[in-house]
Amino acid sequence: MRHSLFFIGSLGLMLIGNLAADLPPTLPRYSLPVGRRLTYSGDDNFPYQAANRSGSFNELFSEQITVIGINPDGSIRVFCRSGDRFVQNRHGQPTTLPQNQPEDVTLTQVDIFPDGRLVSVLGGFDADPPAVLCPLPADQNELNGTWKNAPKLSDPEIYASAGPSADGQWIFTGSVGGLDKLIYGMTTDRTYRFDLTRGVITAIDTKSVQDYGFHGAGGGTTHLDADEILPPQQIASLAKDCATYFAADKAWGDQIAKVQSLPKDASYVAAAKKILDDAAAAVTDPDIKAQLKTARHQVNEDAGDNVEQAQRIASVTNKPVIDISANDLDNHPHKLGDYRGKVLVLDFWYRGCGWCTRAMPEMKKVAEDFKGKPVQFLGMNVDSDPNDAKFVVNALGLTYPTLKINFATANKFQVQGYPTILVIDPTGIVRDYDEGYSPDLRTQLDQKIQSALNGK
Repeated sequence: MRHSLFFIGSLGLMLIGNLAADLPPTLPRYSLPVGRRLTYSGDDNFPYQAANRSGSFNELFSEQITVIGINPDGSIRVFCRSGDRFVQNRHGQPTTLPQNQPEDVTLTQVDIFPDGRLVSVLGGFDADPPAVLCPLPADQNELNGTWKNAPKLSDPEIYASAGPSADGQWIFTGSVGGLDKLIYGMTTDRTYRFDLTRGVITAIDTKSVQDYGFHGAGGGTTHLDADEILPPQQIASLAKDCATYFAADKAWGDQIAKVQSLPKDASYVAAAKKILDDAAAAVTDPDIKAQLKTARHQVNEDAGDNVEQAQRIASVTNKPVIDISANDLDNHPHKLGDYRGKVLVLDFWYRGCGWCTRAMPEMKKVAEDFKGKPVQFLGMNVDSDPNDAKFVVNALGLTYPTLKINFATANKFQVQGYPTILVIDPTGIVRDYDEGYSPDLRTQLDQKIQSALNGK
């Protein structure tokens, strides 16, 4: 687990002063010829204090990026293998070393331009390029000022030039700020070393801070271990295996997703297994073959989880919502039955749920979309300390009421995952149950609320 901690400080101001003399003579660009393989390794350590106990998170990781092709638009196709060994050590208990843990491997395919501008990423719900392929300044204006990345689900990292190093490399810094800093006091400050001649990042130093839940500070390093060119035959084989793997990864996932609408139809399980078996038989790369076999072992578990979720959703949707009474954060009473005649939107959340707080700014926008219409939004907070809920509500400027409930009350609505959003029509019937966060939450929720308003 790579910590998403970041530090907003004075690093972004380092350009003030005699900047021009510190800038590289040309815009820095990645050099990624087909066949080039870069291998990195690193560590991250985060000692903490939390609720009268102490401990540490310790991690060893690797990044291997291999250039497997050039796309018709001129972007570069890179195959990325990320390996992670992560442990949590609690003081007073025997120490566990990350190097003694099994490696968690993730495979992604990244299409980027030499300036790090992203075209696409394959390989999972929240896949982003590795930090060693972060964006570079697009033009002289960005080099003189700042530039940023655009991750799928997290806050952007803001970059700024810090000038040359003693050995002639170019130094730039990265700082991530936004929602996680606001809600959790999480900060990360990175310093990147870029070899202008070789066109690669050679090292990253990281410092991390967190001030909610786990209070502490730590950091780590990433360094380039190997830089080689693989023979064309090996690259051609790897490119073929990548195409097979990512096509199979999507296809078997599509089969498992069908349980949401067909929970009693088990044919999708057999179809998913066949997709993975056929792909595993077709590839030769050992990491890709191993990932396909791992996915094959997960099919029944994933399908079972989806069946359970589908059953929970079915037990709630198209049925009358249960009626409860609860006080909001200002101790004003609310009864769900009193909102008959309006579309009622319930958002179940708690402060420690990162996906919940990621969704709430979108919820705020949706509430604005239906301002003046017969739609009522209610936050349903399960934090044991109401001050946590008040902090988030105030920090995000939420204007709709937030009710104080507990996990037992949330369970009555069949809520098991957070956030969960229920849309209830004016007659009190639950028309939609949505669990988790997605980047298009606002668009989807707008449509569902409008359908409930239209009586559909």
